[in-house]
Amino acid sequence: LDGTGVDVLPLLKQININTFEQAKDELLLDIYIDETKLLYQKKRYKNAINEYMRAFGNDEIEIYSAPGRSEVGGNHTDHQRGEVLAASINNDAIAIVHPINEARVQIVSEGYGLIEITLNDIDMLEEEKETTVSLIKGVLYKANQLGYKIGGFRAYITSDVLIGAGLSSSAAYETLIGTIISGLYNEMSITDAQNIMFFFIISLRTSLNHTKTSLISKMKKMIKTLPKSKKRTELMKKTDSLLGTTV
Repeated sequence: LDGTGVDVLPLLKQININTFEQAKDELLLDIYIDETKLLYQKKRYKNAINEYMRAFGNDEIEIYSAPGRSEVGGNHTDHQRGEVLAASINNDAIAIVHPINEARVQIVSEGYGLIEITLNDIDMLEEEKETTVSLIKGVLYKANQLGYKIGGFRAYITSDVLIGAGLSSSAAYETLIGTIISGLYNEMSITDAQNIMFFFIISLRTSLNHTKTSLISKMKKMIKTLPKSKKRTELMKKTDSLLGTTV
């Protein structure tokens, strides 16, 4: 009650709700830019949370996002050591996530069944090439190899990045997994440049058109964009070691 004896609690609740809704709109607008997409995104996130609860139960959750991208110029010329001008778009993959104290990852993607991976079995298998399991394992393997902590989590993932449309839907999925690992277990310390670095290795590890020298050159260029630090020095050394060379 205020000094006049009027119950102000309902008003305060409404103010809090309005403030929360405004903050939520501002955050979504910051991510997606287009104000006309806000209603769609709100419904999309709500549905994703409901689907997580249907799959895994009522947990405390975190939400992660990774955008698709469009190559403005130079698409696929990187396979011949070319340069690509790329830009992120406001279609993305989102994940509703809860960490677990177990050495396993459980993921349900929209329209697909449960994928379960144990963290002591993330080596590449020939029969898993070009599968979602291989994408997840690749990110976990490379993050671990580069010295980052990995751990278990449950996630429901949905994406509106069109498949087969040149918008890098698989790369968005990989980036999403890396961002989850960064957020849950590395205090968001895996920077964009570092993300680019190990997703680049994962994507190109089987490409025969990239010479070792070309790959090393590209990787070191990416690492050099990071601020000077002990971590950067370690990454430089690890990259040289992983590629079997000393520069």
